[in-house]
Amino acid sequence: MPLLRVALTPGAFDDGQKQWLATALTEAACRAESVPDEPQSRMRALVLFEELSPGSFYSAAQRAEAAVAGVFIDVPDPLLCHRRPALRRRRRGRRR
Repeated sequence: MPLLRVALTPGAFDDGQKQWLATALTEAACRAESVPDEPQSRMRALVLFEELSPGSFYSAAQRAEAAVAGVFIDVPDPLLCHRRPALRRRRRGRRR
């Protein structure tokens, strides 16, 4: 399972919002990777929150905390390919 890194601008999310986002990302990653919907399988889906410190977020070379508040998610490449399980099945079918 991938490690999903989530960078948050300072104060963008409270604990309840982080929990909601972690749940949504876990479900999406498990679905994309065809992981069984079982606790022991889902526990391999890791979400790492990193809250940026004030003064460490810039846009157009200007401090951007006041202008932009939000979340940035680093998604590993395999998760971006929504057809990955289908491609594996298709390749297996071609082998003789």
